[in-house]
Amino acid sequence: MSAQRLLEPLGTGRRSGGPRRPVKASPVEMSRTPVNDLTPFGRHAPGALLSRVLGWTRAASQTWLGHRLAFLLRGLSVKALAGKPVDVESMGAKMRLYPFNNVCEKRILFTPQYFDEAE
Repeated sequence: MSAQRLLEPLGTGRRSGGPRRPVKASPVEMSRTPVNDLTPFGRHAPGALLSRVLGWTRAASQTWLGHRLAFLLRGLSVKALAGKPVDVESMGAKMRLYPFNNVCEKRILFTPQYFDEAE
């Protein structure tokens, strides 16, 4: 390994002395990027199947099996949403959540019972 390579900051991604090339997002990733949607609340209400899944995951027990089943259903539902937002009321507030690329919003949407409300 060269001395120049050792002195580079971590994460620069340079393998040679050449300039860094910007990383381009694929069209699929770009279409899933959330945009500040200013439509009225309720426009992105969950459908019948998602409502049923939300009911199951929110009623999941605090056991290991309950967690695993809730997380499995959460993963399948997020893939089915394909980056679309969801309007829900959770923890006493109306929210428009983008669960595709935000772990916190996934947890609030599907398993709010696991949050410590005082925190």
